[in-house]
Amino acid sequence: MYINRMLVLALILALLCYPVAKDWLSADYSAWYRYYFLWICVVLVTWWANRSRNPDEL
Repeated sequence: MYINRMLVLALILALLCYPVAKDWLSADYSAWYRYYFLWICVVLVTWWANRSRNPDEL
């Protein structure tokens, strides 16, 4: 079974950054757009990881 290197790297980074991100998102002084910023980052990383694939490969 093939394990995507980008997926493994993203999981490791997510585990390392989780405490900081949790504190950043749950802060009392947080701005309304922080959750949207997080999801935009997820979408951009997903697009970047799959940009070189041919549509027929999906």
